[in-house]
Amino acid sequence: MNKNKIYNILMVVAIAVILVVGILFSLDTKGVMDSEVKKTQSVATANNIGIANIERKSIAFSLENGLALQEKDIINTESQSQITLQAKENEIIIMPESIIEVVNADVENPEFNLVEGQIIVDFEKNNNITINVDEATVQSQAGVITLNKQHGSTTLNVLAGSVGFNEETVNAKESLLILKDSTEKADVTASFYSDYDIKTLKPLAETETLCVSVADFDAVLEKRLEEKNAEDEAQDLIKQETADENAILDDPDITDDEITSAPLTVTLEIRADTILNNMGDLKAGKDVYVPSDGTILPTSTLEFTEGESAYDVIKRACEYAGIQFEYEFFPIYDSHYIEGINHLYEFDCGSGSGWVYKVNGWKPNYGVTQYDLQDGDVIKIYYTCDYGNEYD
Repeated sequence: MNKNKIYNILMVVAIAVILVVGILFSLDTKGVMDSEVKKTQSVATANNIGIANIERKSIAFSLENGLALQEKDIINTESQSQITLQAKENEIIIMPESIIEVVNADVENPEFNLVEGQIIVDFEKNNNITINVDEATVQSQAGVITLNKQHGSTTLNVLAGSVGFNEETVNAKESLLILKDSTEKADVTASFYSDYDIKTLKPLAETETLCVSVADFDAVLEKRLEEKNAEDEAQDLIKQETADENAILDDPDITDDEITSAPLTVTLEIRADTILNNMGDLKAGKDVYVPSDGTILPTSTLEFTEGESAYDVIKRACEYAGIQFEYEFFPIYDSHYIEGINHLYEFDCGSGSGWVYKVNGWKPNYGVTQYDLQDGDVIKIYYTCDYGNEYD
């Protein structure tokens, strides 16, 4: 046998060994080779809804039911997806568009970092679960909580029982708004939650005694549906009135004295120009959401009804234009907070970045829900990269 044949055989053997090792590594990484003992001793996934992904040892793959978690696993749920983590009798529901990191996967003392998004936790007695949010720590006692971290603030709602937060105890019906340097308390109500959240929480309310009942959730859903129907009817009426007024204005047989007063209107513009001058600070992948000229919504005239706020027309304009719009309501301030527009959020372009608004050249020092519209108002929504100082 000559040297070339020996060399070729050795190369084939080496490649085969590499392939086998690679396959075994992949199977081990994905938990296929986990023993039954390991699965019972580790927090495991269950009840997957939609698409969720996991990153393990720098390898990303789709999450499946029954996977035993490992330290440093990172779980990422996509839109309209959620996954349940099972730790003995405890359940941790990871809600859509959330990221959670596993610190300790041992079922006896599991620990997680909530990086972003929302989780629902059903704590059973005598089980130790720790959840870290930035510098804060939530530890189980017994009960049901929701923990929501969104762009600079975190909200802890205790629906049943109590949990430890740092060195204090938060009891049922208490809502804790966790800011960078302070915390503020309020009472939990069903209105705190989105329709999707309520759909997930209602089964818990049916089997456990929560401070918010199934009837409370149903009442909120019914009220929202009524408000939506009323808003749709109002918009249909506005459109019809506008059409009728345009017909009157175009009618040569009708004099100026016969023309009724025009509807109440404001102008609205949404821009993100400052990002163009700070692209080096923009988070990776966000550049696709920044228009080349910075204009997200060009100056538009919008009709409104008396008593509506700046928030109402901003939300309506984004819905009409098909622009992504995300917000959160803070009962403490009785106002909505604009979290994201066109997929651009607070801190996406530096520590001083986020959305600010001006009305008639003035920058109100309160939320958009608190500003009552006046006929002829000029509203400008800007993305700032310097705490709004660009527009002073």
